Amino acid sequence: SLIFFFRLYVYICCEKTQKCYVVAGWEGCSYFSRAVCIAEALERQAGGSVRVNIQPVKQQKWWAFTSRMQKNFGVIHRTCPLVYEVPCAVQDGVESPKPVYVGGCDDLAAVAREKYAVDTSTSC
Repeated sequence: SLIFFFRLYVYICCEKTQKCYVVAGWEGCSYFSRAVCIAEALERQAGGSVRVNIQPVKQQKWWAFTSRMQKNFGVIHRTCPLVYEVPCAVQDGVESPKPVYVGGCDDLAAVAREKYAVDTSTSC
């Protein structure tokens, strides 16, 4: 189920104070490649407060994947990549991820610049 999917990402990437950004896309897409570069720079430069997970999806399965994610986030997003945040929140000893839609490659770059002061213009 989708809840299990999100809980799995929290388990994989989160510690108490971290945020986790998931970058999903299909290999061969230049925007996915750039988003991966931005995400890796963000993780390196954020001083341990951010973790990233890269989620490659086969191109032939991309439309089904984005269709499912659109329903979950209540947004229209058809392009590659799709970026979302899984907050690392623990309440009453139980991880309770509430994934938050971020957007695409440019949206991830804006988050990296504005929230974490990561310069994405030269490195990716």
